[in-house]
Amino acid sequence: MNLKLQSLNVKGLNKSIKRRSIFRWLHNQKHHFVFFQEMHCTKECTQLWEAEWGGKVFFSHGSSQSKGVMTLVNPKLDFKIEKCITDKNGRFIILDLVVDESHIVLVNIYAPNDANQQITFLKDP
Repeated sequence: MNLKLQSLNVKGLNKSIKRRSIFRWLHNQKHHFVFFQEMHCTKECTQLWEAEWGGKVFFSHGSSQSKGVMTLVNPKLDFKIEKCITDKNGRFIILDLVVDESHIVLVNIYAPNDANQQITFLKDP
């Protein structure tokens, strides 16, 4: 299996023109999975953003001003989700899934910028 992945710190996607432009560009890139950090989204964004993407989207919400990670799955990819783990602070998503009979685990992390907070984040179970 040869998967194509992309990771981007998008510094907020609340503006629809920016979000749609990035989604359009990504569809042309034909990645299997895309990891976004610093989404700045709340649970209210979920359905709209998933509809705009056109495929499955996994969120760990931050606030409308900070944090948040999102993993996009190519709409043409056939996969089965085994498990999805997210944190309540919008810092990570862990996806356990099966693609073409191969079991894979994908992790999307947005760690704090402050060194002391990073240590706490990385040590916290």
